[in-house]
Amino acid sequence: MGKKLYFGFLISLVLAGITVIFTFGINPRNLSLVKLSRLDNLSDWAQLIDQRLAQEIQQSSMILLGAWPQSKISEDLVQAIQTDLQSKSWDPKNGFQEGANFSLQDDWQALKSKVESNLFTEKILVQSWLPWTHAALKENPAAWIQDVDVQNKVLFISIAPLNDKESVQCDTQSQDHAGFARLGCEIQQKSKFYARKIRAAGFWGVLEQTGKNDYLILIQEVGKF
Repeated sequence: MGKKLYFGFLISLVLAGITVIFTFGINPRNLSLVKLSRLDNLSDWAQLIDQRLAQEIQQSSMILLGAWPQSKISEDLVQAIQTDLQSKSWDPKNGFQEGANFSLQDDWQALKSKVESNLFTEKILVQSWLPWTHAALKENPAAWIQDVDVQNKVLFISIAPLNDKESVQCDTQSQDHAGFARLGCEIQQKSKFYARKIRAAGFWGVLEQTGKNDYLILIQEVGKF
């Protein structure tokens, strides 16, 4: 009788875990590159991210950098990363050139032509919004670019806020072809986990690898306790 109850309990735990994965879209293969950390400002975070992804950045012909919509801290970190990238004293052929930036909304057709024809004569930095820069989500430009057989490496960096239920919604009832709602649910789940570990003022964040060339940064500013 005791063994039956024990195995029944184990089966319940397994089923619960499977339910969470399918409901919230949590990817068990996500790799933590920067564990939950506190830094003094977003410039420090930008430098840390650029250092941690230095090899990937050097090897990439294009970087898609996206912020969560209506999240100021996400937008500010995008700008900080861009500033840090463009300040690097790289060889001109490997660094970001003046005027090489694209808007995913305004320049999509031109960018698409470059990707399809492999016409990369300079590094391209594309600023946009989630979900369009998160290749793990289907039916968006990032997923399309990842599926194209190009010789040049494309790097996807997406930024979203931690502990911001107003901006990050978890709506499992609506149609979610692009997986945006599932990503919101995943971020909310992670926020609950990390909230218990935040104990001081500052800028808290994590960096995870969510796909082959796909990265997700979660960031939060915490005031004085």
